[in-house]
Amino acid sequence: MSGSIRVIHVITEIVMGGATDNTLLTVEGLDPEVYSVSLVSSRGGEMYERVTGGGYPVRLLKCLRRAIDPVADLCCVFRLFQIFRSSRCQIVHTHSSKAGFLGRLAAVLAGVPIVVHTVHGWPFNDFMNPIVRRIFIAAEKWAAGLCHRLVMVSELNASEAIDLGIARRSDMKVIYSGIDFTKFRKSTGSSQGREILFRDFGIPGDAPLVGMVGRLFRQKGPDIFVRTAAMVLKSHPHARFVFIGDGPLLSETAELIKSMGLEDRVILTGWRRDAHILLPALDVFLLTSRWEGLGRAITEAAFMGIPIVGARVNGVPEVVRDGVTGFLFEAEDEKTAARHVCTLLDDPELRRRLGADSREWIEKTFDCGVMVDSIDSLYRELLAERGFHLPFTGGVES
Repeated sequence: MSGSIRVIHVITEIVMGGATDNTLLTVEGLDPEVYSVSLVSSRGGEMYERVTGGGYPVRLLKCLRRAIDPVADLCCVFRLFQIFRSSRCQIVHTHSSKAGFLGRLAAVLAGVPIVVHTVHGWPFNDFMNPIVRRIFIAAEKWAAGLCHRLVMVSELNASEAIDLGIARRSDMKVIYSGIDFTKFRKSTGSSQGREILFRDFGIPGDAPLVGMVGRLFRQKGPDIFVRTAAMVLKSHPHARFVFIGDGPLLSETAELIKSMGLEDRVILTGWRRDAHILLPALDVFLLTSRWEGLGRAITEAAFMGIPIVGARVNGVPEVVRDGVTGFLFEAEDEKTAARHVCTLLDDPELRRRLGADSREWIEKTFDCGVMVDSIDSLYRELLAERGFHLPFTGGVES
């Protein structure tokens, strides 16, 4: 039986990352007896194969793109308006900044009863032009007024929204970005990751290993990762650094590694389907992001019991409790990051203790089932407020 509550999720791109995984886990996890769910995005990326086998309708819009393009953006608003009107959906749930802005506008124009937006991370940051930053903040504040609830992936993101005047506490609900821990449980304690890294990249099985999982673009700071590695390698020449992921800065990062003479000690693996198998091989997880929503990869690392050295940005301190589950450093502070990595490499017992302290809390708080249940509860609350009669047992009246 197909659910009678029609929900359309909209995300800019289906690429590797926390926003995509969060969205797909929600689409896949909502009860089909209650909800009829579909997905709208721009193009297929690394995770598109997962979408095509998901068993739910998917629409790809060429006009939906990350970059600002007035003509394409107006076209996209019109196409989304058509989709929302023709589907007669009760809920539109948007993700990511561009899809969130255009999708919320189109949903309001189409008269969708309930509009929800998840803030996976802000489109502005402290490293951009101050005038541009203020424009983005104003745009987020305006767009927040178009939806019935903002879902925040961390308490710190919610506090930031209040401080910037984007939204009030009553406009938001904090729902931590959930993770399907099943595949990570299977990999915990396995030596397979080390074996693969030796086979594919020649990394010695006994080499101290520091790594990061993410997309190679400016937000994630791959340049910071490489320069931090160079500092650590001066005192720990047998260590190896691996960056697991792909992205637009792949060539540029490879050139930086080459220019510093680190080709055999800093490895770019590219996108890997087996990232969850490689993760347990790490002795230290190094997050060099300039800004984040929450930091999905560090949540996965913490679940695996890997101590984390992470940048103190946005929601990261909610996962990395300084001195308890890892160490924090200020964004772009490569010297402090390197010092913390060295501290952990020098002290196996400290690594074990910091890693062990985080797993129980992570598993309880970030399980994808908890996230989906929370989103379901939010939908039910908003539907009830707008006169939709519950329970959902195959028919909804409005």
